Amino acid sequence: MFSISVSILGFLIIKYEFIEIFRDFGLRNLFYFPTMLLLSLLQIVVLKIFYFEPLYLWFFIVILYLFVFFLPVLIRRKFETEMKDEIIIFLDNTILNVQSGCPLRTALVKAIDGFVGWKNTQFKLLINSLLLGQKNEIFQSKTLRKFHQSVARIEGSKTNVLEQLKSYRQQLKMEQNLRHRSRQVTLNLKIQSIVMTVMYILIGFFIFSNFETSHSKSVLLVSGILFGLGQGLVFFVGRSFRWKT
Repeated sequence: MFSISVSILGFLIIKYEFIEIFRDFGLRNLFYFPTMLLLSLLQIVVLKIFYFEPLYLWFFIVILYLFVFFLPVLIRRKFETEMKDEIIIFLDNTILNVQSGCPLRTALVKAIDGFVGWKNTQFKLLINSLLLGQKNEIFQSKTLRKFHQSVARIEGSKTNVLEQLKSYRQQLKMEQNLRHRSRQVTLNLKIQSIVMTVMYILIGFFIFSNFETSHSKSVLLVSGILFGLGQGLVFFVGRSFRWKT
């Protein structure tokens, strides 16, 4: 009964963290139910394995909570990478609006259409800061801070705005091409990592289905931790191969 209480408490805490993540980053509610379903199934499996060993159950919940706690950092990094490509789309929309006769600020406001969630929030901060003449320290995105500085400089020049926007877009496009080449370099590493993860999960299901594991739970737990650390190391090594843009 104690193990069930611990499992339910851990699930409620982690569920609350997921709600905060989905709200802060504007993630689609479509993904919320599958995420909670997967989390519930994982909790049931772990509860079955460690039902008579609450210490291991607590340890698993703490590890899972730490993962969820640092998940926003990973999501923000992913959004940061995507933002570098989204800025080009935003800039394309701005250029089209300027070519149609709109002033730069009006063109920026219109260009925000189509962006949702965290990205929409960041672009709104960009426009508001330009309108109010604020500095760029308010942005969570480093890419947007740099973009804000460039757009503010173009707006302040008051001359050849369209040509400067086109030139800046060409510069961003070159950086995008470098990032795409970098992704091709690390693609094989990512594929190998995914294959190893799938194999590890399948082997784990095979062991639990065909062998008695009641006396080897600590070994299996250490194995899972070491495998997770190994995958994390592969991830960071892969990031070290990326070209800085």
